[in-house]
Amino acid sequence: MIRKKPSILSESDTVKLLSSPEDDSKGLRDKAMLELMCDTGLRVSELLGLTLKDLDLAKRQISVPGSRSRKIQYDKKINRYLEDYLKNARAVLLGKQTDEGYLFLNVSGENMSRQGFWKLIKKYGKEAGIGTELTPHVLRHSFAAHALRSGKDIKKVQSILGHSDLSTTSGYLNM
Repeated sequence: MIRKKPSILSESDTVKLLSSPEDDSKGLRDKAMLELMCDTGLRVSELLGLTLKDLDLAKRQISVPGSRSRKIQYDKKINRYLEDYLKNARAVLLGKQTDEGYLFLNVSGENMSRQGFWKLIKKYGKEAGIGTELTPHVLRHSFAAHALRSGKDIKKVQSILGHSDLSTTSGYLNM
């Protein structure tokens, strides 16, 4: 079976995408989500399943629960976006809802859905003038390709992505 080569964003398109969110409550949340996803290659279900307990700001680390559980270190600039979201936006989005502890909330104060996230990245992709069809997995593929292109160790990228087989990760080497 021949696999279709996954789409990835250019580094300039990634910068444009990450520059799209505004500075309001939703924009602070969106910036934090997009930056974290682009910096860690999380699957959308992993991103949206994160709870406050999974986040360690002091260590700049997230604990990804599930069948491919792992700890992922993220860049220090991501801490600023996460802290800004937690300090200035999350409570606004939560409103009068009971806090169930999810990290990323929708405008109703509930856990952000996959469909909600899809709509966000489509919107920001359009605003940024990105011609590539933008999906959460394109962000994951882009992370992997950019990380390997910049010289990050393939086994480290494999671990970050939660791939069980190195051959899956090696598919990103020539992208």
